[in-house]
Amino acid sequence: ASKNNPRYLFRVWSSNSGGDSTLNTTSAVTPHAFAPNYNTGHNSIFEMESKWFIKNLIGHFRAQRIPSEFSSWTASPVFAIRVAFHFAERKRPNVHIAIVDTEKLKDTNTVLSVLSTEPVFRSRSPDHVGMILDIDYEYLIHGVVDGEAYKAVALTALSECGLSDYFSGMRGDPAPYSNWIGRHRILKLPGPAMPLSPTEAKSLLNIAGLYGNPSHIPFFVALVCCKLRPGLLTKPDLSEINKIIKLLGGHNQIPDWSASRGVFCNNIYDSKYDDGRQMQIIMRALNDYCLGRGARHRVLDDMELLVGGLSALGVDNSDSFERGRA
Repeated sequence: ASKNNPRYLFRVWSSNSGGDSTLNTTSAVTPHAFAPNYNTGHNSIFEMESKWFIKNLIGHFRAQRIPSEFSSWTASPVFAIRVAFHFAERKRPNVHIAIVDTEKLKDTNTVLSVLSTEPVFRSRSPDHVGMILDIDYEYLIHGVVDGEAYKAVALTALSECGLSDYFSGMRGDPAPYSNWIGRHRILKLPGPAMPLSPTEAKSLLNIAGLYGNPSHIPFFVALVCCKLRPGLLTKPDLSEINKIIKLLGGHNQIPDWSASRGVFCNNIYDSKYDDGRQMQIIMRALNDYCLGRGARHRVLDDMELLVGGLSALGVDNSDSFERGRA
C-alpha cells in the first residue's frame, strides 16, 4: 500500500458522513469519487495529475462538493474516541470507530500523512500551506478501504462493553462546530502514569474483542495507550509486557511485527502525540519479547514454571515437556 506510515490508523464515521449512508459501512469506506453515482476515481494516486491532486485535496479538506478520492484517518486513538463521543452527543446516527492495518491494504491504496503533502502545496499552491500545517494529525487513504485490513464497530456496542464508562474522562467540552477539532486533540496525556491493572486489562480486552481477530490486539494496545503508562514513553518494564502477553493468551497470540516499517522505523509516529508514541513502543516491546532474541528461552522458562506447578499437584508431564524442547 505505502511505506513510512503508522501501522494502524483510526477513523470515526456515522451514517451522515459524506452525506450518504452508503459511503461508510462495516465492510468498506468509499470516497465519493468511487461511489457508483460518480465513479471518477483513479486506479492509483500516481495516475492523478498534480493539478487535480491539489484541487481534490483542497476540496476534501474543506468538505466542498467535489468527488474526493480520499478518506480521512488519524494515528491518535484518543482523538478518534473523543470525536466518536462528540458525534454521539450531537446525535449523529450510527457512529462507528474503525481501525485499518495500513500494511494489509490493497496495492492500489496509498496512505499519505497530510504533512507529507506540504512540499507539493508549497511549490504549487503556497496559499494553502497554512491549512496543511493546521491538520497535521490527519492521514489520507486513496481509494476504497475494505477487506481484511479494515474493521469497524458501532460506538453503541463499544459503550455497552464499557468504553463509555471507562473513558468518561476523555469526553471533550461541548464546542461549536467551527473549533471542535482543536478541543478533541490531546498531545500530552495527563499524569500521573497509571500501571495497567489486571481488572483494567480484562475490561479493555473485552472492549477490543468486538473487533475480532486479528484487529482486536492492535485495538487493545490502542486502548491501553490512551492513558499514560509507566515507561511506555521510554522503555516498558518487562514484567508489564509479560502481563499483557499472558492476558492475550500467550506468545503465539502476538502478531509478528518484525518486518513492519510502521512499528520499527523511527520518525513514523508524530512525537507530539503521547498515545501514538506509546503504541509504537509497546508493539516493539511485545514483538521483541515474543519473537526477538531470547524469545524461545522465555517460552521454555514459562513451560518450566508450568511443569513445576503441575508436578506440585502430582501430575507427571515431564515426557511431553521434553518433547516440546525438540
